[in-house]
Amino acid sequence: MKCSEHPEREAIGVCVVCGRGLCTYCKTIINNRFCCPFCAEKNVSNTNKGETPISLEHETKPIKGVGVVALLICGIMVVIGVFLPWFGSDFISVSGWLGISLSVGDALNAFLVFIGGILILMFALPAFILSLIAESNRKAIITLVKITIAGALCSLGGSIWLIVDAVRAGDFKEISYGFWISTVAAVIGLVASIVTVARSKSKGA
Repeated sequence: MKCSEHPEREAIGVCVVCGRGLCTYCKTIINNRFCCPFCAEKNVSNTNKGETPISLEHETKPIKGVGVVALLICGIMVVIGVFLPWFGSDFISVSGWLGISLSVGDALNAFLVFIGGILILMFALPAFILSLIAESNRKAIITLVKITIAGALCSLGGSIWLIVDAVRAGDFKEISYGFWISTVAAVIGLVASIVTVARSKSKGA
């Protein structure tokens, strides 16, 4: 969407009164709502005359980048965790990546966690870049964030599968810190993506 006054610029929101597209140069904020210069001037004029100000019923805010950044970090931590020790004893420790490479032990579980982390990174990174370039790409950003939910669920599925197998085999105590880093990061990533999508809906994204 382009700005109504500056067609060469991307709009970051719309006027809540007339619906004009607004860029960073012509937006006016009244009561935390975007308003074009014309409607803002009319609103001030009505207030000065003692008339009822223009009703600002809808709120349009740019997407905050906190959730997207959290997703990006979580994706990185999920992947890093796979390369750290997943199972350990007093004499030896085995990373999730070693299991994947050799196709031994819990290779499939680790593979699911790894693929989930990659999916989070693949879609969180472009979402982060879009949030920096132009906040008018709100719908595209939210679509990318929604896809990261699938990545987080994939990682958590692999983690739960491994935990169940370890409990059945009596090896739960041997699960090492690398696995828990990946698992906790996947949980945080899932929460961050769901909250980001929920907040965007509440703001009319």
